[in-house]
Amino acid sequence: MKKKINFIVIGVALIFSLLCCLLNFFSQRKFTKVSISNKTIKAEVADNLAKRTVGLSEREELKENEGMLFIFDKEGHYGFWMLNMKFPIDIVWISKNKTIVGFVENAKPCTYNCTVYKPNKPILYALEVRSGFCKKYNVRSGQKVFFDI
Repeated sequence: MKKKINFIVIGVALIFSLLCCLLNFFSQRKFTKVSISNKTIKAEVADNLAKRTVGLSEREELKENEGMLFIFDKEGHYGFWMLNMKFPIDIVWISKNKTIVGFVENAKPCTYNCTVYKPNKPILYALEVRSGFCKKYNVRSGQKVFFDI
């Protein structure tokens, strides 16, 4: 019985992901420059449910100067998981006043029973970057992040 429920949950998640992929595919991609810890990257903007749901899961890789900036409609404790990702990432939690309130380093891809990463404080933005970015650029809570949105 438990296996049947797991298959149903996975099936629903896959169908939802497929629909979000299609919506994401047909919507226009937007980018912004994000400066964090004296490093500027080109970040794709994920500012609607479809783009936030798909995130970076369609990508084969993420270059050092690339990322994805998630923009939410209101502050909250939003969860991120690494379902069907192809590479690990760092996730930077950003408050409404564009200050880093925390981060996750080296979040690894998963296919089943995934860890859900959530910030300890409310956020309005999250930045996904290549794994190792936070360590390499000495990212710390309290630092300001700069972008035009």
